[in-house]
Amino acid sequence: MSRFFLDFLRPFAMKMKSNRRLRKRFLFYILGILCIFLASAFTNHNDFLYHKPIAEVIKAKTVKTVKQVDALHNKDTVSSQSITAKIKNGKDKGQLIHLNNTYSSSEAYDQKYEVGTSLFVSIDKEEGHPKLTGDITGVKRDKPLVIIYDFSQLSSR
Repeated sequence: MSRFFLDFLRPFAMKMKSNRRLRKRFLFYILGILCIFLASAFTNHNDFLYHKPIAEVIKAKTVKTVKQVDALHNKDTVSSQSITAKIKNGKDKGQLIHLNNTYSSSEAYDQKYEVGTSLFVSIDKEEGHPKLTGDITGVKRDKPLVIIYDFSQLSSR
């Protein structure tokens, strides 16, 4: 370690050595950070716990964009996406699935999917067709929720 770093930590280490309360608080924070890390790591790798097929988007391409005006003269843009995703669990694990998504620019009832997004999918099996196709049934939101919860707990202390 560099001399500067050791000189910087020495007063803190001396204080901790003499102050039991400070040691407990430091240990509490270290354990809290460790728990946050473990919870985040677990939610990144918990696909095997789900019965529904989960796919991670590896390629997303906007195919078509159309401008629309409704009866109330509200303007909106509707886009179609062609998505290629990799199945993360179940008997089709590791295979690629091709999905279609339609979303509006307001994203009020739908959304655009980016590379890395985890999705719940339904798989359509066709005899004699080598490519898997399917539909998106929802977004797997446990990763962002755990991160938000962890940081809210960390900042409330």
